[in-house]
Order: sequence, then C-alpha cells, then structure tokens
Amino acid sequence: MPDTTEQIRELAYYLWNARGRPHGADIEHWVEAERVLAVDANLHSDGADEPSATKPGKAKKHRKKAKLERADRQKNKKKG
Repeated sequence: MPDTTEQIRELAYYLWNARGRPHGADIEHWVEAERVLAVDANLHSDGADEPSATKPGKAKKHRKKAKLERADRQKNKKKG
C-alpha cells in the first residue's frame, strides 16, 4: 500500500484531471484528497469487519466519483 503522501498525491491528481486540469486549484485538490482519505481511514478503523458496501459514506464516495467521471466525459464530448 502506498504511503499517505503518495495516496494524497494520486487522488489530488485524479481530482485535478477529472475537473479539466484547472490552473491554480492544486491546493484545493490536495486538501480535498486529504479530507477524503481521512474519512476513508476513519471508516476502515471504525468498522473493519463490516463489508465495505454497508459502511456509511461509501455510497456517497462512489456517487461523487461517478459524477466526476460523467463531468469529465461530457467535457471531452464538447471538446471533440
């Protein structure tokens, strides 16, 4: 498993890419990645035996990721 800094870097990069690579939003994406990973870490420590699908917040995280991916696809359609 990558260390925390590497996980934050990868998620921040994903967010930046998914949002159209906006200039000057690096800190916003970094802080959001830290927050998402902190919430995820809390979920894993609070309910380790609980299946991930039933953990609170997991569905919201997946919906958010799907929303970002849809927005990225729509943006690419407009470009092409």
